[in-house]
Amino acid sequence: MSIDLIIGTAFRLNTSLEALAALGARLRLLADHEPGHPAVTPLLDGAVDAMGLSQALQTLSAEQARTVADAIRAFFLQAADLMERPQRAPGWVFDDPTVLQSQGRASSIQPALIASCAPQALSPDQTAALLTEGGFAQVSVLPRPWKAPLRFVAGRRPSGPVAGSH
Repeated sequence: MSIDLIIGTAFRLNTSLEALAALGARLRLLADHEPGHPAVTPLLDGAVDAMGLSQALQTLSAEQARTVADAIRAFFLQAADLMERPQRAPGWVFDDPTVLQSQGRASSIQPALIASCAPQALSPDQTAALLTEGGFAQVSVLPRPWKAPLRFVAGRRPSGPVAGSH
């Protein structure tokens, strides 16, 4: 029975969808400094605890919680767009301000993450360019052979392989 297989798979996948929604909702409450509904917040906390993220959630600042909540929201909005418009062209074709805002907020933490993951790979000038609020920093991760570290190039858009990245 094909429908049984398909519907069973859909219901199993929905568990992950609902778990991600619960995480996003709890993060949004944290970011907004809101207690949430007294009957719902404990359920969200239980879901977060079941994911093994309770302690990690307690260490987040409101800004960090908002960044992750916005990333989750962007995932949902992009998935909803795919469901609504499966005939659309591939690639980044979003013009919905809600999607763009969520994606923009979610990506705001990436420069700091990159800078913290490999500070030895960035010069002070590259780090400054990467972390300048409102500034331009194009970062390319160019893996060298498996034994070599990653190389980060900040502040410019490489047109090809970077010298010495072999």
